[in-house]
Amino acid sequence: MKLIRFKDRAGQVHTGMPTGPGRARLLRESPYVSLALTDEEADVAHIMAPIDPINIIAIGLNYQQHAAESGLAVPDHPLVFAKFTSSVIGPEQPIVLPADAPEEVDYEALKKLATMTGGRTYQAVDPNLAGFNSTAELEQFAGEIARGMRVQYRIGYAPTNKAKDGKFRRLRVSVTPPPGSTKLEVWTKEGYHAPKPAPAR
Repeated sequence: MKLIRFKDRAGQVHTGMPTGPGRARLLRESPYVSLALTDEEADVAHIMAPIDPINIIAIGLNYQQHAAESGLAVPDHPLVFAKFTSSVIGPEQPIVLPADAPEEVDYEALKKLATMTGGRTYQAVDPNLAGFNSTAELEQFAGEIARGMRVQYRIGYAPTNKAKDGKFRRLRVSVTPPPGSTKLEVWTKEGYHAPKPAPAR
């Protein structure tokens, strides 16, 4: 079941299941209580963030490579920090940078995550809009993604080092294209952790 949290044309907030363009069938009560649907539908005027959190708690330096690239030691205990609830936004809402510290926003977190896991990101930035994202390039990106999906292959592998020592192992993939073929691109995650076995109880 796909659910959305939205405002109707009167400004009331609901959670419901989309039934068509601009329409949704309402839940009987909070989705944390039940997913039962009513027979009532409402117009979707604005899709909101899926949750309205009381607090946002995050963990810093939560993997070894992040600590290494930051030049910091791996902490003995989790580094806990909080985000303002006003940082939660819904689909198609603008990301507004703070006027007093526009360079302090880590907008490359998603790009880093995609790179580490073998994916790609497409950052649409209009240089005429002082850094604000633009949708002008979305059609081009969609075409690139569609072409890539038509010709992509997945390759599996088994590590030769079977040790479960808790260390991070980097991956290196080499591809030799057949003669006369077009250039090949390889996307792969940077590596993996070999978790230690859980201690016997």
